[in-house]
Parts: sequence; structure tokens; C-alpha cells
Amino acid sequence: MFVGKEWKRKGLGRALAVLAALRSRGVAITLDVFGPVSEELGGLHLPDWVSLRGWSASVPYASYDVLIHPAVQEPFGMVIPEALVSGCRVLMSDNVGAASISHECAKVQPLACSDEEWGQALMALVSLTDVLPFKFQTWKEVAERYLDEVYRV
Repeated sequence: MFVGKEWKRKGLGRALAVLAALRSRGVAITLDVFGPVSEELGGLHLPDWVSLRGWSASVPYASYDVLIHPAVQEPFGMVIPEALVSGCRVLMSDNVGAASISHECAKVQPLACSDEEWGQALMALVSLTDVLPFKFQTWKEVAERYLDEVYRV
């Protein structure tokens, strides 16, 4: 799955390329996109294995295996802890502030890596079993942790 109204900055084009590379190797993978509607994609071609879900106040992360978030620039990325808390694995770029989150179901991939390397990282995430749940107690604690780890205030 991909989540992001600001789809260019959050890396939808790259997500499509990564999944296309996997599909070319025979992996039967699909992508559900939450956030933008077709009119907002500015002519971006979506293959038939992509479903636009539009805007949703509540994204059903628990129904998905992996959130792919190859953002070009993302100050934090609240979708990351939201997905992890729901049991959804996350593959994100190194340009995401939430990359500081340490959990076996949260993989940080350098944006400079090839689509094939991104695909390998995604498949490794999918194969994880028997993982401990991810927990954030409150949004205040999330903010405090982010301030402490990133800004060292």
C-alpha cells in the first residue's frame, strides 16, 4: 500500500517502479493507493494492478502487508508509526524523519538504491514472522522522542 495526498513528494512514482520491477520477476503484487484521486495525478499512468482508494480519514493499515514510502522529502511521516502500530510493515526512504524509528518491521532503504534493491528489501519485510508488536504510547511521547532524537533539545 501507498498513503499520501502529496504523492510526488511521498514517492508514488518510485513505488510504482519498485513494484513493476517485482512484477517483471513474476511476483504477483498489487498496490492500493490512499490519498490522491485520479484527477490529482496529472496524467500519471497507473497499471491495472494499482487501485486508487482516494482520501480516507482512517486508513486500514492492518489489512495490508507493507506500506511503501519512498519519499523524496518527509519531515516525519506519521503514516509510519500508524502503520507499524496496526501490524503493517514499512519500507521507507532515508529521507523520512521517521527513519529514526527502530523496529524489525521498519526498514529504511536509501533512495539512491535501485528499484531491484528496493524490491528485495520489500520482499524481505514480507517474509518476517513472529515479530514483536510496535508500540507508541501517546502522540505527545512520539513528539518528545522525535525532538530528543532528531533535534536534541
